[in-house]
Amino acid sequence: MTPRPIEGKGRNRARMAWTALVSLALGVLCFAPGIALPAAATPWSGGPPTPTNLLFFLHNSSNGVAVGAAHYLDILSTVNDSRAPWSGTGAVTVGEHYDSVAFVMAPQLAGALTLNGTVGANLYLNESGSAPSGGSITLTVYSLSASGTLTLLGAGPANSAGSLGPGGSTAKSVALTGPTLHRTVPAADSIEVNITVSGNTAESYGIWWGAVAGTTYVSTVAIPASTYLVVPVVSILPANGTPTTVLPPTKGNATVTVDAVVSDPLGAYDFESFPVEFTVVERATGTVVYGPVPMTAAPAPAPPGALNGTYRTAFNYSSLVPGSYNFTVTSIDDTNVNLGGEATLPAYYGREAIGVASVTVGLPPVPIRVATVDDHDLPLRGAVVQVRSAGTLLAQNTTNATGYAGFDLSRATEFTFSVVWQGVPVGTQSAYVTGPGQEIVLRAAVGYPVFEFVTGSHAPLAYALVSIVHPNGSVLPSRVTNASGELTLVQAPAGNYSVSVIYEDAEVVWAQSVTVSGDGPFVLTVGNVFTLTVTTTDSGGGGLSQVFVQVVNSTTGATVASGVTGGSGSLEFLVPAGRYLVTGSWSATYALTSLSETEKVNVTVRAPGAAANLNFSKAYPAFTSTNEFFLLVGYGVLAVFVVLLGLLLLRRRRAGPPPSAARSAVAAEPAPAPAPSDPGATDGGRRAASP
Repeated sequence: MTPRPIEGKGRNRARMAWTALVSLALGVLCFAPGIALPAAATPWSGGPPTPTNLLFFLHNSSNGVAVGAAHYLDILSTVNDSRAPWSGTGAVTVGEHYDSVAFVMAPQLAGALTLNGTVGANLYLNESGSAPSGGSITLTVYSLSASGTLTLLGAGPANSAGSLGPGGSTAKSVALTGPTLHRTVPAADSIEVNITVSGNTAESYGIWWGAVAGTTYVSTVAIPASTYLVVPVVSILPANGTPTTVLPPTKGNATVTVDAVVSDPLGAYDFESFPVEFTVVERATGTVVYGPVPMTAAPAPAPPGALNGTYRTAFNYSSLVPGSYNFTVTSIDDTNVNLGGEATLPAYYGREAIGVASVTVGLPPVPIRVATVDDHDLPLRGAVVQVRSAGTLLAQNTTNATGYAGFDLSRATEFTFSVVWQGVPVGTQSAYVTGPGQEIVLRAAVGYPVFEFVTGSHAPLAYALVSIVHPNGSVLPSRVTNASGELTLVQAPAGNYSVSVIYEDAEVVWAQSVTVSGDGPFVLTVGNVFTLTVTTTDSGGGGLSQVFVQVVNSTTGATVASGVTGGSGSLEFLVPAGRYLVTGSWSATYALTSLSETEKVNVTVRAPGAAANLNFSKAYPAFTSTNEFFLLVGYGVLAVFVVLLGLLLLRRRRAGPPPSAARSAVAAEPAPAPAPSDPGATDGGRRAASP
């Protein structure tokens, strides 16, 4: 296509008290010999699950651990050196000017672990030597895959090493700030923490941990996590095996299977784990009517998956009177790490994770309907609405032409309703079912996003071919931007879109990620499209109009731009970076004579300010148009005529009559009388006659 020239633009027990006693315990423990107060890591803050600062101790394993092809001796664990198998694993590493050591969690994570917050560390370090103190200490965190591949999660700031020395041979407790992380480490990966001291050339630096020369140096790293231990799914399975929250009235024995999914990323790292327990609570009164009873792993989790996997129990609900109940699964995972004695509370970290399924017994389901609308309150036709209880999918339906979906659900029960639009989850809402005919409005994150494409100089990228990959992975039909460089999607779900742009046969944007939320506009700056200014001048250097200009890609031979100059003699074109042949064609007529001229110039466009000049030597500045030329010629001819006529008249006056005319006049005149003999006669008078 040819562009136009630019014109401008507790758990309920005492154990849960650990959360309130942590500060007091740490305040007392920090005075114990060889005990370092944990660094003040900044935990993730938000909704459930409760964020946790996971505390890891530095160890030196005599056997080591292999991850992929790499072998590691320095290990991170949630157990300190006072307990097997980590007792006596202390060490100190010493390096001149530069000291670095990597600690790896091993074995790998049993489940995905989401890190949210700033990593902190309390390390025992020293600096010895005579050079001035100085240097820096950096904490870097990696994700280590099962194959041994390292992925950088974040590098912390350069903490000053000035407080270590010089001349210090005794280790000092130093609090360090590490990187701020918002990442999820996948299952089977490990977390690697790298400690690097970069100091003065003449100095020696030491990193100390565990039992060294009879003293325990508790060097620790605190990592904030937001998805430590959770019970995401509780399923109530009757004899048919289909999850439900509506149990019919009992006639004799009626047994259901209760399954709970427990996710514990740290798995076998836990020194002490408590059983997963099942309890039934009457919702109206809060009375425990059954349990707690332990649940059994089904199947038993593979190492290192302690407390990670599916847990199961059978429950005979025949004794329950008709009503509403909470089927509750509680999992407590607590390493009881409190820096001095792990067997006493409070623990530095741990969590009581609870999953609840709301169940009715002997109460018939009631019909309700769910309305789904976009962010403009317009209905979503064909959306998938899902109903869950305690993470278990109970029902699913598709909305009709007016955006409604119907369900039969248990009364006085809380459910989670979610909507999926075009394969993308776009909305979730929790609500209690109160009675028949209830309507729940579910607003989805579905909008009408506007994508706006501009160059680095904010010029709109008009008529560009745009390819968009939907968040569900499908490729949308190609679209062309309008004159303002915009295109709009209709009822598009929020999410990450991948955008590619072809402009003038050149791919100027490739798979750029755009996070869409709402209508935007979402501006994408195209960095490799620039303005090319073409100037045409006459022989006098003035701007030359009426020149047809073409811009041809020197590599492909395609014409990417064209236009005709105006009075200024210049044009501006948007072109992708590259090499171009610029051709200008001019023609005019002077004194009935046709003149034409073609000029060419090669130009490379790779930055703002690209320009090309075409000078036409046959175009004279005096004649700016054919009409003006003929007018001037007319004036010239008239002037010549007037001059010639004047010269002719002047000549006639000076020369008298022609010779032939004089002769004719003499011949016609009578002969004069003879002159008198009187000598007194003169030419001036005449004498009187004699009498």
